Amino acid sequence: MEKKLKRCPNGTRRNKKTGECEPKEKPKEKPKDKTKDKPKDKPKDKPKDKLKDKLKDKPKEKPKEKPKDKLKEKPKDKPKEKVPIKKKKGETKDEKPFGLEWNKYRWIERTYKDSDGYTCIKLFNNVKLFRGNKTKTDLKNRETYFAPWHGTTVNYIPKKGTGFMEIYELENKNLRLFDLSNLENINRMLRETFHNKEEYKMIKNITMGKTVMANLEASLYPHLSRFAKYFSQFQTKSQPYQFKTLLRTSIIKEDFKFGQWLCKHNFDGYAARDMFDSRDFPMPKFPAFPAEIMLCTPKNDVVLVKSINTTRYKTLHEMQQSIGAKYLNQKIQK
Repeated sequence: MEKKLKRCPNGTRRNKKTGECEPKEKPKEKPKDKTKDKPKDKPKDKPKDKLKDKLKDKPKEKPKEKPKDKLKEKPKDKPKEKVPIKKKKGETKDEKPFGLEWNKYRWIERTYKDSDGYTCIKLFNNVKLFRGNKTKTDLKNRETYFAPWHGTTVNYIPKKGTGFMEIYELENKNLRLFDLSNLENINRMLRETFHNKEEYKMIKNITMGKTVMANLEASLYPHLSRFAKYFSQFQTKSQPYQFKTLLRTSIIKEDFKFGQWLCKHNFDGYAARDMFDSRDFPMPKFPAFPAEIMLCTPKNDVVLVKSINTTRYKTLHEMQQSIGAKYLNQKIQK
């Protein structure tokens, strides 16, 4: 019988041939789950859009700014500081260089209705009338224009060189002067000349002027015009214009044409207070067309009392000093 081999102290069997203890075997490791060990597949990248990649790579361009208006870019000029004007002796604080002051002087004595029902102006006896010219005036018995306020004439003295400031005194005290600044006078003339195209147009030219006339007559709705507020009635085939507020426009050719026509109708001329200038829009709050006088036969009606060869005056005070108080019309005393 074979001898049973004793177990080795380490618990292993002895080798039958050698009788030596077999080495203790390591516990077999469980086979790993291959599914767990496999690395997860990365999601496949979508095919890249080359155009989009290019656009992404490019730096974002800033939106182009609109070209700025050069006028806006310019810094606003700071308001210039007003330099105080040095006052001369006798000059008041409120006095402006050539302010509109014709209404401060006495030249209209009264108004009256003539035998034909027109309103006329009676001038004060020995009133002073003024003219500004490049050269001396050779008075003739034809339509001649004067100013009852000396300040108006400054614009007729040349800017460069010298001109003449002329002062006349009224001699004829019985002048029949049509009141050109009277609303009813002009509206009546428009009605009476309506069927005479030339005369009617002449009255329109010296009042509303070509700008206002063209604007109203080109419109199908004149009552919507910016000039509508100056009229109480608009022209149609059967009726003339009628003013609500009287306007005045000076066109030399038309002024002389009207003057000749008026002289032929037994007037000695016309006189007018300050009026609204039809070329001033928006219309100022005060009338800006200066007072005026037109005489048909000035050689018979006025006499020259003083003529001054001068440069254009810079201030009203300078002008008054040059003329002299004796040759100015009297101021209205409040």
